Amino acid sequence: MEIRGLTLAPGAVLTRAPLFELDLSFIKLTHAKMSSALLWKTNLQSAQLSFADLRDALLVEANLKNSNMSDANLFEANLEHANLTRANLYRANLTRANLKHANLKHANLKDASLAGANLSFANLYKANLKNVDLFSMTLTGATMPDGTIHN
Repeated sequence: MEIRGLTLAPGAVLTRAPLFELDLSFIKLTHAKMSSALLWKTNLQSAQLSFADLRDALLVEANLKNSNMSDANLFEANLEHANLTRANLYRANLTRANLKHANLKHANLKDASLAGANLSFANLYKANLKNVDLFSMTLTGATMPDGTIHN
């Protein structure tokens, strides 16, 4: 199903919404309340999700390429194998999020909170990690911004 370019009212409530495997590219969900939403394999490419509440959301294998998630709350969200290439995660709360095998190539993670996050085998090549505490997360096998593999 395709729902491209849809704009929902700021603060739309989609808590626990089953939106898996949909094409929601270019959707505008600024300030949306989407905690525990089921978004696995959902196409959210170029989506506007700034200030969205995505706590505990299931975003496994989601396509979030070029999406704007600045100031979003992704506390304990599952983003395993998600495509976050060139995503804007400026000041996002990714505390205890699962980003295992996620593609964060060229992503903006400046000032993001990643305490307790799992970034094992994630691709962080050329990602902006300015002001991010790298010692508070799991980085086993991750490709670092300079292209080296973390041990």
